[in-house]
Amino acid sequence: MLAEGRVASAAYSDAVRLEGVGIDTGRYHLAPGVRAFGVTTANSAHCYQCAYSESALRLFVREGRRLRQVLEGLAPAETTSDDDAAAPGCIGATVETTRTIAVAPTRHAGYADLVVTTQVVSQPGFADESTESAESTAPAASVDCGRTTTAAPVAEAWIYDGRRYRAAGAPR
Repeated sequence: MLAEGRVASAAYSDAVRLEGVGIDTGRYHLAPGVRAFGVTTANSAHCYQCAYSESALRLFVREGRRLRQVLEGLAPAETTSDDDAAAPGCIGATVETTRTIAVAPTRHAGYADLVVTTQVVSQPGFADESTESAESTAPAASVDCGRTTTAAPVAEAWIYDGRRYRAAGAPR
């Protein structure tokens, strides 16, 4: 055995289904001789008007024969259903958020900073045909459910505080 560690809350399922657990072998070179690896979990819920899925990433470094967690619960991907945001007469609106991680050349407390870039895409959904009258033979009124929108990517620095990574503006 090279190293071991235990994190009690690493693979939780908060009222949703645990879809899987994986190893992220990305090139997280945090310091000379220190390369982190990731453990990912994927959770989802599948019900009408409450579609939800999320992946979570935790990064670990090896210290002798022990593994130590240095990043907890960053969500590289999230998809949520938000019918409240849809236009009247529309259903199935979704918001998809993706996050990518890059290792920066700057350092704090000996470890490289991380740059987390977030991209949000909103899908408008579609017309809810269930509200039409079964007795009506006239075509349903055209409902404009909007357009897909993509927000500008937002980059945020995450710094190592000697124990763990946190967003640069987050309290210790």
